Amino acid sequence: MGEDLFWAIRGGGPASFGIVVEWKIRLVPVPKTVAVFDVWRNMEHNATKTLFHQWQRRADKVDENLTVYMTFQTSSNDSKIVLVANVRGTFHGGVDKLLELMKKEFPELGLQGQECSEMRWVESFLFFNLFRNGESLDALLNRTSNLNLLSFKVKSDFVKEPIPDNVVETMLGMLYEEDIGRAMIYVYPYGGKMNEISESAIPFPHRAGNLYMIHHFVQWEGEEEEEKHVVG
Repeated sequence: MGEDLFWAIRGGGPASFGIVVEWKIRLVPVPKTVAVFDVWRNMEHNATKTLFHQWQRRADKVDENLTVYMTFQTSSNDSKIVLVANVRGTFHGGVDKLLELMKKEFPELGLQGQECSEMRWVESFLFFNLFRNGESLDALLNRTSNLNLLSFKVKSDFVKEPIPDNVVETMLGMLYEEDIGRAMIYVYPYGGKMNEISESAIPFPHRAGNLYMIHHFVQWEGEEEEEKHVVG
């Protein structure tokens, strides 16, 4: 089989083609219990700004059992628009070890034990998709999205070197400029096992050498917003 055909079958090209007659699923072991957290912090506090500085340089290198990612957006607070960070994490282990790692790697977050929960790994999918009222795992079989069907634009970049702090300040400051929709910036760490996979190993090339993915997102509804975000 030629290389081009191999990539096309796996979805690596402007159009996919081929006939798949057999496949294998490689499972990865996970512990019985994982620890998770989902916290919000006000970005006007210097400690949270320092957190992103540290996160850029450490998130891809910390314990391979720990994943910490963040979302930045604006929020109304007592009639004032403020910048906030939603910090989420999963650790393949218990809360005590998670807190020990977070205190060592990201003390700026000030994560507390009461902000963490232990659960089965599959239950963490419910947790991070806001099913937190005792729903059954059967909710994962529901193919109907519970998200509002609003218009949106998304762009992703892959970061190989930490972004300078002054550039980060400018980038996050631009979130204040979105006045008729909702703008967010997501950052997801790479590293870990992904650093062992070369960019030529599979069609998705963003593997070894990337610190994290940055995801720029804007969402809106209505003709006025459409004019600004698409036509303009």
